[in-house]
This record gives sequence, C-alpha cells and structure tokens, in this order.
Amino acid sequence: MTSASTYTPGQFTWNELGTSDLAAAKTFYSKLFGWRLTDEAMGDMGVYTLIWIGEQHIGGMYEQKGPQFEGVPPNWMGYVSVEGADAAAAKASELGGTVCMPPMDIPDVGRMAVLQDPGGATFAVFQELPDKCSSPLPDIAGTFCWNELATRDADAAKAFYNGLFAWEHTGKKMDQCDVEYTQFASSSEPRAGMVPMLGEMWGDTPPHWMTYIRVDDTEAVAKQATELGANICVPPTETPDGTFAVITDPTGAVFSIKSKPAGA
Repeated sequence: MTSASTYTPGQFTWNELGTSDLAAAKTFYSKLFGWRLTDEAMGDMGVYTLIWIGEQHIGGMYEQKGPQFEGVPPNWMGYVSVEGADAAAAKASELGGTVCMPPMDIPDVGRMAVLQDPGGATFAVFQELPDKCSSPLPDIAGTFCWNELATRDADAAKAFYNGLFAWEHTGKKMDQCDVEYTQFASSSEPRAGMVPMLGEMWGDTPPHWMTYIRVDDTEAVAKQATELGANICVPPTETPDGTFAVITDPTGAVFSIKSKPAGA
C-alpha cells in the first residue's frame, strides 16, 4: 500500500467475488491465475479472502452465507472510487438508482455502499481512508484490466453514470456486428465500457457489470479453465483491442479474460 492514492474518483479500484463455495473458488482461481490468497477473519461475517499480485492486494472474495444472499447468484462486482460513499449513494438514488446496501464502514480501510443503476446492474462505490490508499496496478497477467456494463437501456445508463461519476461517453461500431460500443471516460482517461443487450443472444440474462482479467494467452487460459471445471460462455474472440473470452467458474460466477493485441 502507498501513502497517497493515485486512484481518482470514477475509477474502478477493486473487484470482488461473492461465491457459494469459497474453497472451490480459491482452488480454481489460484490455479488459473497464480493468485496468492490470504484469509482475513471477519468475526460473525466469516472469512474475507484477499487476492494478491506480488506484494499488492488487488481484490477479494467471500462466501455468500446468510439470508441476505438468498436468490443472489455467485458474481463478480466492481468497486468505483468516490470521494464520499454517502454522497454517492444519495446521488445514485436521486438519479433513479437503488441503494442495495447503505453506506457502511470497513474498519481501517474505508467506507462503501452497494448500488444498482436504473437498468438493474449492480456495482459498489468505495471511499478509501487517506492513510490506507492504494495505487493502480500495472497492466500485467492476473490483474483486473477492464469493467464493462451490459444494459438494455444504453441512453439511461449514459445519463446515470454521467450524473454519478461525471463519466463522458464516446461510441464506435463493433467490428463483429452492427452494434455501438460505448467507452466511458473521465479526467481524459478511459474508465469502463458498455454494450447494449440487443438481440436473442442475451436471452433472459439480466443487466450486469462484467469484470475482465488480463492474461497473456486467451486461448490457453480458456482451455485451462475448462480443465479446472469452468464453462466457456463465449469462446476466444479476436477484436482490435485484443482477444477475449467469457467464462463461468465452477460455482457459477461469470467473468472475462483478455489478452493484448499482437505486438502491444
């Protein structure tokens, strides 16, 4: 950890897995990405597992225990840095979002809240304590490299996230289909992406935020994931920005992997 944060408000700063089987998830992800995992006792809340790359923790995972998780599938959730969690929660509600978990303190770490945008996609906001701030990660294998919203109402999402995080947006047609891909940015830096959920391919998939993990070889990691008990939702697919795949882990949580374009 560093003494001063270089994260800026509106930047994804943490990714967290909620799983129905923590032991199985730890085995799967540590083998797939080489993550070092350590457990922190959380009293009545059980154990929180920290994900490490080198000497920096980059994310976490926990087991979904208790009635509050009834009907909640295993999932990855991204946290967005904010100056004030309480103000962000109030603003989200004002903009038509839902406060799923009101602002709460994480002792010796900061303050967080879990929110849902008007389309139904869930995410969290995180306010770090000044002396507990962390630095953004280098873009290397095993780190979280991107977060992407899938929504059925792109215009409403653009308005909501602009109002909440001051994200500006630009769009471009995707090479694979006649669909516009939106990139969100603030402070002249890319923050996240967005795809509209158009067509039968999405079925009854709910709106959601997707977590991307950097890999060196998408095809090799996707193959290894299946050997470890995962399912491939979208096979390795080449794009101008690199090759990605969408994977469901053995407990049912969905995430993506992505390698850089050749020569990058």
